[in-house]
Amino acid sequence: MKALEGLPLRGPESATTASSHRARLGQFFTPRALVERICAWAIRTPLDHVIDPTCGEGDFLLGAVGRLRGLGASKPVVHGVDVDLGVLTVARERAGPEALLRHADFLACDPYPFDAIVGNFPYVRQEALGPAYKEALRRVLAAHPAEDVEGLTGQADLYAYLFLHAERFLRPGGRMGVVVSNAWLDVDYGRALRRFFLRRFREVTVLESRREAWFDEPTINPVVLLLEKGPGPARARFVQVDCPLADVPPGRFDGPRTRVREVEVTEWDRWGIPLRAPQAFLDLARELEGRAVPLRGGLADVGRGVTPGVVDFFYVDRETAERHGIEPRYLVPVVRTLREARGVSVRREDLTRALFVCPDDPDHLASEGLGALRHILWGALQETKAQARGKLGGMPFPLVTSLRSRPLWYDVGPVDRADFLLNRFVGDRYLVPSPPEDATVGDVFFAGRFRDGVDRPLTLALLNSAVVFLWMEVLGRKTWRQGVLYFYGPEVDALRVPDPSRIDRPHRRRILAAFGALSRRDVGPFPDEVSLADRVEFDDAVLSAIGLDPSWRGRIYSALVDEIVLRTRILPGKAVR
Repeated sequence: MKALEGLPLRGPESATTASSHRARLGQFFTPRALVERICAWAIRTPLDHVIDPTCGEGDFLLGAVGRLRGLGASKPVVHGVDVDLGVLTVARERAGPEALLRHADFLACDPYPFDAIVGNFPYVRQEALGPAYKEALRRVLAAHPAEDVEGLTGQADLYAYLFLHAERFLRPGGRMGVVVSNAWLDVDYGRALRRFFLRRFREVTVLESRREAWFDEPTINPVVLLLEKGPGPARARFVQVDCPLADVPPGRFDGPRTRVREVEVTEWDRWGIPLRAPQAFLDLARELEGRAVPLRGGLADVGRGVTPGVVDFFYVDRETAERHGIEPRYLVPVVRTLREARGVSVRREDLTRALFVCPDDPDHLASEGLGALRHILWGALQETKAQARGKLGGMPFPLVTSLRSRPLWYDVGPVDRADFLLNRFVGDRYLVPSPPEDATVGDVFFAGRFRDGVDRPLTLALLNSAVVFLWMEVLGRKTWRQGVLYFYGPEVDALRVPDPSRIDRPHRRRILAAFGALSRRDVGPFPDEVSLADRVEFDDAVLSAIGLDPSWRGRIYSALVDEIVLRTRILPGKAVR
């Protein structure tokens, strides 16, 4: 069986190229404790036939053989498939003759019934698949019922297709235990996958660790998905493990140090909330039902900040502006990072760069903008620098992909001002600052403009409350090894804010007075903020205004601090092999 076009097969290779090749194929080794516990759950009898569809170097093959032998199997039946001939050679040496291995792309294999499917599906983003491979995927999925693939857009990563194909290999009542990226839990393209799980499986369990990262690679943020095949509606369980996996009994994911929630969910729900949200958030959301409104589309118009393309050209420091003699009308102050926002009001003097904004053509500049033209001619001779993640340098600025499609490569287009900024990459410091009136905003932020009729000072204050910060922490995408909370478009759409129109004048005065005091100082990490008197007074004022007593503050602070500390300090596990 040959591989699908686009992910070519290959033979053994040198160690110097192996790591980059594995990264391209999304191969990451799985910790032994995780393998053993998944195999113990999925494999139930010594007669079970087991397959790992993307077996790599055989971590799950070893686990499956061990589990079957432990159940009394004299001749375990374990199959492994992989597109990579080099790792299959290693898997053969590790797993021995019990493992029946096939050199193929699993998505090109014809279905055959198995009792258990285990594995760690590749972490290959859809951008890396290529047009030819995507076309091959569409041909493979044509064999599936339309309701299974409806809504599975081109944004879906490789693992989505693997799940759909793997289900065809599983007997009724069979179990699938897979380590997979957590991205599908909350995003729009994951809706088709969530619907598929609820329709095709009678048990769906999503499991995540709160105490250790399972992989050393910081961009990999996995969950374990445990599925039992059978007609729905599915029973959905969400489990967070609050101890090292080595302390969890094999085959069981409940106990004194796990949090298990069994809830009714639909494909439209964000599954990350029942999985991760502290109880304080769930209770708070119920209290605010009908009294909180969407930020985007309700109170404000929110869009991503300016994406310049080449920051070395478009973000101009004072020295460069003076050296090139750039006219002031072509320079707009820009807020580039949260470090420039020391408090809830960004100070003009803290901005160290200006955005080069020039819609004029060279002929016009030759007579009225010599400084700007000098900067453009300098930029045309510069080349990009090599970056992390294998991005090569040496590309002339005007030929950079994001610039060469512009009528004038150096024209960023119209730039908007903003009333407030939402940080897209949240660490331990929470604030929603307002920029100077004459400044624009870089693309590390979402820029918001309040709609007509909205109480702007009050809404800005509410956006800086612990109530909203907890909402952001729960909605955001966690990256355990990096400690960063990603807050992207879908999270902005889901964000809710206490309705400012429901707050009476006395409460409004109290909130604004407390917020004014808070605005006169720098804002530090939130775990440090909770002990400051002005922060306490401000959040008490907000809670009182929305009809909640001060005891809520302790619950919100505790939940938010716990989540921040956990996110920024979680330790990596080791892939013991």
